[in-house]
Amino acid sequence: MAATKMNERSSRSHSVLLVTLSQKNVDTGVVKSGKLYLVDLAGSEMVRRTEAAGRRLEEAKMINRSLSTLGNVIHNLTDPKMNHVPYRNSTLTRILQDSFGGNSRTTLIVNISCSVWDSTETLSTLRFGTRAKKIKNQAVINERKSADDLMDIVTMLQRDLQLERNRVDLLKNRLETSTPHENVSASSDQGRSGMRSVPTSAHETAMSSEASTIEAMQQLQKKFKKLEEEYLKVQLESDRRGLEIQDLKARLDSKAQSMESFKFSCKEADKENKRIVARLECSLKTKDSQYSVLQSDHKQLEFKHKELTNHAEKLQQQVDMLSSQGVNRSSLYDIAELQSPGAGVKGKESEYLHAMQQKLVHLVAVQRQLLGKVAASEKNTKEAKRKVTVCDDRIKELRASNRRITERLRKEAEKHVEELIRLRGHISDFQGAQDAHLQSYGHMEEPFIRALRGGGAEGQVDSMEHPRQWDDEVRPIRRGSQCSSTSATSEESLAEVMRIHSDQRL
Repeated sequence: MAATKMNERSSRSHSVLLVTLSQKNVDTGVVKSGKLYLVDLAGSEMVRRTEAAGRRLEEAKMINRSLSTLGNVIHNLTDPKMNHVPYRNSTLTRILQDSFGGNSRTTLIVNISCSVWDSTETLSTLRFGTRAKKIKNQAVINERKSADDLMDIVTMLQRDLQLERNRVDLLKNRLETSTPHENVSASSDQGRSGMRSVPTSAHETAMSSEASTIEAMQQLQKKFKKLEEEYLKVQLESDRRGLEIQDLKARLDSKAQSMESFKFSCKEADKENKRIVARLECSLKTKDSQYSVLQSDHKQLEFKHKELTNHAEKLQQQVDMLSSQGVNRSSLYDIAELQSPGAGVKGKESEYLHAMQQKLVHLVAVQRQLLGKVAASEKNTKEAKRKVTVCDDRIKELRASNRRITERLRKEAEKHVEELIRLRGHISDFQGAQDAHLQSYGHMEEPFIRALRGGGAEGQVDSMEHPRQWDDEVRPIRRGSQCSSTSATSEESLAEVMRIHSDQRL
């Protein structure tokens, strides 16, 4: 929500809700479709009065531009001199193109303000409603005939065409049989009466009958041409449906080939994933064994470090003790030298002290060496832990990638299976309609053959005067076995894809 000078809680915007409706007659297969638009247009506001700025100003400009374009569209629709309607100048007018100038019924509700301060906006809105009221739409039902209905129309036109052809042939036969008889009677009358050629009432009747027959033949020829044109149209529609069937078959074959290649790629990807997982598991086991060895070495080094530390402490204590003893002995030696000087004892003590000093230096060197080994072992342990952590992260990433790849392959497989099922359903419907058309065309010829063999000329003419008596209902033969086999094949494909997906998850 944003505030302007004209509205403290402004929500000025266009709202469009589109609902698509579809209705199918299960008996005839006729499909009716329609769209319901629920549109809430923003009101007319002047920028200088709203004092909008920044983002609100840009939104107001776009809304006012769309309303201005809508007004131009309505003006061009109501003006007979205008040949072009600018639907494409705005997204709003493109959405509402069917509502204002298409096959629809539109109801427009205009909201105005009773305040004098809003008189300019009110006047503009009322003019907009007045112009929109002048638009007159001619709405018809959006009805699409099914393949069965088209086949029924073809059958009916073929039956009517055959009836008209038979009727024309019979009229031609009657005309040919009546003309020689009239010529013979006229020549006999002329022989009896000499050169007189006075027309009799029978001759006048024959002439009028001939004229009516010629007129009927002309009408039948016109109707025959019309039926031929309709038959050609229906035949073209049938050929177009046949091309669509061939196109669908080609698409089905390509989908089947892509499905096979997709299955092969799924299997290859599954094998590659299994190889990667096996290699990673082997590497993980190796790293685990190395980690366990490093842990045992680390424990041994820690134990040795503790022992060496304790030993060094003991040696340090001994050194301290010997140092204290050496001090005491040196004091005693000094006293002894003062009392009774002796060179032999002093030499032994000095040798002992020198040996102790060398031993102390050796112990210090051993301690430093052990401390260096402990530091190196700790460094190796940290490096091994880091490598194990990196391997664990890599394994997690590969497993997550494997799951994503498996999910993507499963979705693509389901999509391909749905497409195959839909295409096979279309092909089965088209083939069923085509077979029904051929079956009905075969049944259509039998009544005419029986009628031509059974009755005479008069009976045939009477039967042709009521051509609808042969208009039996033609019901297409549903190819249940083919549909069931198609559904079974689709189920087998879906089962195969699900089995591959389960193998990948395992």
